[in-house]
Amino acid sequence: MTMIKVLWIDDECKNMYGELSVMGREFIEYAYEQEIDITPISTYKEGLIAIEAHPLEWCAVILDIREQRAATGNAVDGYQNAYDWLRDFHNKHSQEEPYIFTLSGEKRYHEEDSLIRKESYCSKRVYDKSGEDYKKLFDDIRKVEGISDLYKLHKEYTDLLCISKSLGENADNRLLEIMYSILIKKNVTDPKLLNEIRKYLEDFVIAFLKNKSFFPDKKKTLNECSQYIGDQEGIPEYIKRSFHSLVRIVQEGSHGKTTIDNDVRYGKAPYLLQSCLFELLNIIYWTKSI
Repeated sequence: MTMIKVLWIDDECKNMYGELSVMGREFIEYAYEQEIDITPISTYKEGLIAIEAHPLEWCAVILDIREQRAATGNAVDGYQNAYDWLRDFHNKHSQEEPYIFTLSGEKRYHEEDSLIRKESYCSKRVYDKSGEDYKKLFDDIRKVEGISDLYKLHKEYTDLLCISKSLGENADNRLLEIMYSILIKKNVTDPKLLNEIRKYLEDFVIAFLKNKSFFPDKKKTLNECSQYIGDQEGIPEYIKRSFHSLVRIVQEGSHGKTTIDNDVRYGKAPYLLQSCLFELLNIIYWTKSI
């Protein structure tokens, strides 16, 4: 089962030493039992920076209204600023994730006349932080699995994303960004994605192979590395073909006003980005044998 990843922003999740508080540990352990993977962060500022840096890491975010370290004046002001930022983030990235859930121990925020917005996917406007609503909160978060395109991507490509982590820091997130653009957003006429695939191939796959001393020292360029792979015995033919085809296409497509660039841009090759992506995925999966 693929656990759904959730960011939890609450000033009480950690103690003054930056360690999980008793409440924080109990909350995370209970969530884990419900197959929810919680990342705790103490302030809105830190949480929003994390989301901006990793826009496809978490399918949902839990906001605590009484997040005092990040709020000045009325506690709800900090919450509302964070909420508005997340809505702008959704619009900017054309995605629904992270879905927003609100948690608070303050009873006044639970009232019907509360200004806190009730989301369509939530059974409550605000979930009670006293613990009474934890099960209801986690049940509602699990329901997001059925509507979140990001979760479906996490679930379908769990093994591949796990393998990609071995290629380097942030390799899994970079891969998710490419996959989300092509498979979810259906950006099939954006030639810039060819350059993103080329950079991924160089920055992570080729760099990984070089770190494993796979290539002779004299093999420096992407073309030279591709040629070397094509000449080796013991490498599956489909991997050799994938390297040769992918390198040739993304190299040419990364430069504007080429035939490949124009064909992608003007919809003459509507499946080329997908085919390049799947060739890249085949290569990434092959790297686990190195």
